[in-house]
Amino acid sequence: SVPEAITFPSTNGLSAHACLYLPLPRAPAGPPGAQPPLPEWGALVSGGRQYVQAAWWIPIFPGFAIFGAVLAFNLLGDALRDALDPRLRHLLQDGRR
Repeated sequence: SVPEAITFPSTNGLSAHACLYLPLPRAPAGPPGAQPPLPEWGALVSGGRQYVQAAWWIPIFPGFAIFGAVLAFNLLGDALRDALDPRLRHLLQDGRR
């Protein structure tokens, strides 16, 4: 049915979107991410490692931003799965009786 066809791609798409915030490995042909003038959370964390002793907040706040964005997308995906999955909705309704 249509709800079952929508549930899996929507929740998987949100999980995949959350993984985009993690730092990408550099390819031999060049960097796959943003170029140096553009800020990138992974690059801010990586570049701030050398300043941890003197200015701990430089890598910590971008790390918190990555954590918060990934957590938010995972929670949103779980909420969409709970709302759109007819099998799960049926189990929840049986449990409330």
